[in-house]
Amino acid sequence: MSSAQILIAVTETAVFFKILGRANFNLSAHFKSAIAELQSRGHRRFVLDLSECESMDSTFLGTLSAWAIQLESESGREGVLPIELWNPNERITSLLDDLGVKHLFRICAPERIGIDFQAAPTGPVSREILSQTSLEAHQTLMAVDPANIPRFKDVVAFLREDLARLKSPAGGTGHRETS
Repeated sequence: MSSAQILIAVTETAVFFKILGRANFNLSAHFKSAIAELQSRGHRRFVLDLSECESMDSTFLGTLSAWAIQLESESGREGVLPIELWNPNERITSLLDDLGVKHLFRICAPERIGIDFQAAPTGPVSREILSQTSLEAHQTLMAVDPANIPRFKDVVAFLREDLARLKSPAGGTGHRETS
């Protein structure tokens, strides 16, 4: 399975996301939008079932990390881990360690439970939104662990330049959409 998809289930106790395939930068904008919508409805406990997630790129992980930091800050209780990651594979666990963000999440390996997931809304996303999401994600990774600065400083510089081009009147491509 290589195409990525987000499934969502809202219960009385938590919001469950199931990530299928590769959690990448294209999926990040949809994920971020779903998070904002659910938080606006008052949801504060989130679970990501990663049992069918093959891999995660730095943009998706940075978006996830920024969200964990925001939720912890909003809770007013330092050290509270409002996001559970269920059954991440070894590749994802290693990435969490390597990028210094594992401490932001509660990692669990629960038994399978019956949850009725539905596909999250998707649609075209502008190149500008994709670039902005990726920029914010990489800035988060660099802020969480300074060891990430050498890894991502060139990516951040490129994304800033790309956003400036997209936002300039001559850039004109900021409205181009990708799926």
